[in-house]
Amino acid sequence: MDPQTPEATALRVASAETNSLVLLILGGALGGFLGGTTGAKLARDRTFAVTSAVGILLAPWAIYSFYVFFPARLWFPIGMLVAFLVSTFLGGIVARRIQVG
Repeated sequence: MDPQTPEATALRVASAETNSLVLLILGGALGGFLGGTTGAKLARDRTFAVTSAVGILLAPWAIYSFYVFFPARLWFPIGMLVAFLVSTFLGGIVARRIQVG
């Protein structure tokens, strides 16, 4: 597979199993959660700003995957974007509760 050609990439993704794409979303959510937790621990008082920044930094990957995978699976980039944004905020909330409690 040549990653430089969108047609070859779209064909490869079209033949991918759903389980592998779900695992990619779960891995991204775990990374977002850990990034949000770490950022919130470092920022202390600015939890919302830092978790927003982490989510915004991860969002371009979801947008990029929309352009690459759009012909095959529309739910995948939407799931990535939601997982990134929600998991970073959840990580920030968990870190904040650990710091306060």
